[in-house]
Amino acid sequence: MKVTKKNYRFLTFLLFVCMSVSISAETIKGVPVHITSGDSFLMMIDWGKYINVKLYGVDAPDEGNTYFKDSQELLADYINGKKLEVYVKSKTGSTITGEVIAKDRGNVNLYILREGMAKNTAENISSYKNAEKSAKNNNKGIWYQY
Repeated sequence: MKVTKKNYRFLTFLLFVCMSVSISAETIKGVPVHITSGDSFLMMIDWGKYINVKLYGVDAPDEGNTYFKDSQELLADYINGKKLEVYVKSKTGSTITGEVIAKDRGNVNLYILREGMAKNTAENISSYKNAEKSAKNNNKGIWYQY
């Protein structure tokens, strides 16, 4: 096959799509080293190698907002000292967004939502919707009604 500009662009596009698919199916293992907020942390994946992790479908209060510190502490208490697996949904620069599983604890994303320390942003995941609904119904965390 003769490589033309058109073929080259198509092959480049195809390579990009294949790389995107492999990234989304990736699992990264590590340990948390710093909790930056109620929905993100820094994880060591190898000695001296770190990556920022954002919980997929979870939007915790930002710094300066009510419940920021509470959500940050809840995440820290749940994952500190645990081995983690991140099922990568997307990657941007040195930040990955994914579903996080803590050894001997379970799904971190669901836990934060169930405890009412974040809003669900993953409309297509029924377990996330149910966790948020449960927190609202039980007036937990950010859903507390005076």
